[in-house]
Amino acid sequence: MQRVKIHRFWRSGIRAVPGTLLVGLVTFICYGLGLNLTATGFLYLIIVVLQSLLGDFVSSAVVSIIADLCLNFFFVPPIFSFRVSDSSDIWALIAFLIIVARPCARIFNSGPAFMFDRRVMAEQMHQHAGQHRRCADEYRPTPARRSAGDIS
Repeated sequence: MQRVKIHRFWRSGIRAVPGTLLVGLVTFICYGLGLNLTATGFLYLIIVVLQSLLGDFVSSAVVSIIADLCLNFFFVPPIFSFRVSDSSDIWALIAFLIIVARPCARIFNSGPAFMFDRRVMAEQMHQHAGQHRRCADEYRPTPARRSAGDIS
């Protein structure tokens, strides 16, 4: 039992690596370009939502916390500190965490139903493709139809 939990922990950690690297890359680029809190927070939001679609809940939570810490450290005055001098920036950071947590929870709460809908859609598309193939085969000219239809 303990072995399964450790294995699950490492798997979640590995799933968080690409999102964490992407947060680091976006931080480097946005800080170099001098972007503000709003633009960088929106880019972090996109990264976290993508992470929640591709990873599990733990990896999404890790990436969202790292994104929030980077946002606080690099883009909220005083820069290079985890202290926040303006109360509106505190509310912006809290709003970021709430906004990020909502899609993650929604995706993971729908879990199998979300995957089931995709499977149902794929199955329906496959059935429709089969119907179109049968219709195309019915109207495809065969050698007997060609000779009967030819006027020579």
